[in-house]
Amino acid sequence: MKRLLFFIVLINFVVDAQETTISGGVYDIDTGKPLPYASVILLDLKKGVSAGASGRFKFRIDSMQGSTPVTFSCIGYVTKEIPLRLVNNSRILLKPKIEALNEVTVYAYRLKSQVLLNPFRKKRTVGLGNFSGGSYPSSLALKYEKPIDFDQNCFIKEVKVLFFTGLQEANKSAKFRFRILSVGDDGLPGEDILKENLIVQKKRRNSATINLDAYKLRVPEKGFFVAVEHLFIAENEYREKKTVMVNDSVVLKDFVSVKHAPIFKGILETGTEELGAFYWSVEGWKSVTRLDMAKSVLENEIPVPAFKVILSN
Repeated sequence: MKRLLFFIVLINFVVDAQETTISGGVYDIDTGKPLPYASVILLDLKKGVSAGASGRFKFRIDSMQGSTPVTFSCIGYVTKEIPLRLVNNSRILLKPKIEALNEVTVYAYRLKSQVLLNPFRKKRTVGLGNFSGGSYPSSLALKYEKPIDFDQNCFIKEVKVLFFTGLQEANKSAKFRFRILSVGDDGLPGEDILKENLIVQKKRRNSATINLDAYKLRVPEKGFFVAVEHLFIAENEYREKKTVMVNDSVVLKDFVSVKHAPIFKGILETGTEELGAFYWSVEGWKSVTRLDMAKSVLENEIPVPAFKVILSN
């Protein structure tokens, strides 16, 4: 028994010895200012983190994988890819995107009427954590059509993001990225309509309201997506203890895994039709209808993010 214990400890030591800590910072190439909460993703390894408020990031990785590409991205900036071996202790400089200027059209902002989209009354609710299984920051997005009874002066006035309150960890204060995206030609979430890197602090237990009046976001004819993105930063971390079955003969009791708040509220939908809900993975945007719910506690129902969206004219 003592030999077995020593062997296990030795394996753990060797694994730890093969890992190294990679750190650096992400900055604006023109101003040198840090880019808070930029995303740092190792696509091939399906791992990643978020930079902190100062643009600094840190993660652990196998030192033998130096050729692995690392992508750095932030809203309003051109994504950059660098080999892992060049990342440690580096200043990663991102270029601002140069947006093409379209013909300017002026619309009157009357605020005379408004409509609430997707109130989702009498739906079963569920908690939505990170769809990457805790490996890298991912996003959840839901599509909204432009109401047919609104004229072209249709703007996104307000979005309320709801949080799941059924777990103690769900009450933790946390930050997340809020996005408004266009609808691409393929029907998937496209470019950012909201150009600001908008970070929201979860203060209330059950919801956060984002007022968008100042941005004058006109609703495109094809509609738009509301999206929320988890941030893999230290202040969002919490520990979850559970029993994990490795195989038929090995069970790990009180296994502790690191998760990231907040836990968003979702609703459960039935059927296999397109629901307009997507999640981002390292392979791109995927429909939630592709999730295999047959063996889950959701009993074939599909989880969809719960947002309350108000449009105005």
